[in-house]
Amino acid sequence: METVYVDVNADHNLLKALYGLGIKSLSLCDPGDRMKVKPFPELFKSLSLFKTLKSLKQLEKLSVIVKSDSIGIWVSLRGLIIKSLSLCGWCGDLTVKYVSFLTQSLSSLTKLETLSIKASEHNPGLWKALHGLNIKCLGLDGWRGGLK
Repeated sequence: METVYVDVNADHNLLKALYGLGIKSLSLCDPGDRMKVKPFPELFKSLSLFKTLKSLKQLEKLSVIVKSDSIGIWVSLRGLIIKSLSLCGWCGDLTVKYVSFLTQSLSSLTKLETLSIKASEHNPGLWKALHGLNIKCLGLDGWRGGLK
């Protein structure tokens, strides 16, 4: 399989079915605000997503498309051995509220070479999360008028 698209809010059995597959490119989509780590079902989904992502040993490229960021989605990225990461908001604009969780996850991606982000320029949390990254390529795409 080259690329797989997954709604992170789908039945957790879907995430379990991906466990250990030879997927090289994965797109995670969260079209709602449900990927939170407070109630038990969402915590269970976050752990299931984390375990599944860790099991994808051939994964090189990951895209994350979210309506709003969440602790669960950022924690699930920790320690992945990926070369490319793309972050985008559901309608193109990513706003980061959970800065420390994103920062910790990004800094744990030791093999990351390329980071692509689609966001608005007024996004101090996101820009703070980029400090200190050791990457070769950073792609920034503005939303509604671009970045200045």
